[in-house]
Amino acid sequence: MWDAVEDFLLPLRPSGGVAASALDMAGHLQTELTRGVGPDGKRVASEAAWLKRREPQIRIGEEESYGLGLGVGRSKGLPYVQHTGGTFGQYTTLFVLPEAGVGLVVLTNGPGRLGGLARARLLELLYDGQPRAAGLLAFRDAERVKTLARAAEARAPDDPPDVQAAVNDGAD
Repeated sequence: MWDAVEDFLLPLRPSGGVAASALDMAGHLQTELTRGVGPDGKRVASEAAWLKRREPQIRIGEEESYGLGLGVGRSKGLPYVQHTGGTFGQYTTLFVLPEAGVGLVVLTNGPGRLGGLARARLLELLYDGQPRAAGLLAFRDAERVKTLARAAEARAPDDPPDVQAAVNDGAD
């Protein structure tokens, strides 16, 4: 099976081409927090090399730059490290607040907005308590319901029952 996955990822390798489970990503998060020490306690890179990845290389926003394969910046006055990616219906968010010793990984099927909402909620819970992410999530869900309702209206009347049920399930 992994040979087929690796063949599928071959053209994606320039963009990272990572095939990772939630457990793999949690291990990467832990390694990010420990500055290059893996979950098994073994150093995978020197601390100097690990931190070099976090140095801003190209500015991409008011408080965000691109490091070596990572987004780096400040939020709520704290430095963060992040990386997102996805392919063909899958999306991943890795977000780390190294100085606070916390981070999150979100693996989703479908559009990647959930990772940004989880990041916003984490910052709310840790720092200001203002529940803005819940409003964003409610808006996203309302938009999804509208999209599914339009799809239900547009479906062919002779769609198999399992297709009709799948489309109608999200529109209620």
